Amino acid sequence: MHRQLSISSRNNKISSLHHALSPDIWYSDSYQMLLEWCIAGFGWTYIPSYLAKSAIEKGIIVPIPVEFEKISAMINVSIIQHSSKSSDLGHRRLRELLKQSFKEG
Repeated sequence: MHRQLSISSRNNKISSLHHALSPDIWYSDSYQMLLEWCIAGFGWTYIPSYLAKSAIEKGIIVPIPVEFEKISAMINVSIIQHSSKSSDLGHRRLRELLKQSFKEG
């Protein structure tokens, strides 16, 4: 069986989002790290489609066809920035672009 790359918090190896489907599992608290491991060939993973989109379009990774329904989970994302930077035009635009990218996913 191939290695499963799974999301988990730093202090808990059990993911509430995904079940262990492989006896060999690597854990990370970062979806970006799971994507990098997958690109490097270390295994397969479930990651949000907006993260995988570019790598799939470039043929770097391929989606695995599965016969179960899509996994749907609410994952909170916070934007944290220094209060002195929050009102300038560049930072406001960055927040808008981030919000847009999550809506498209």
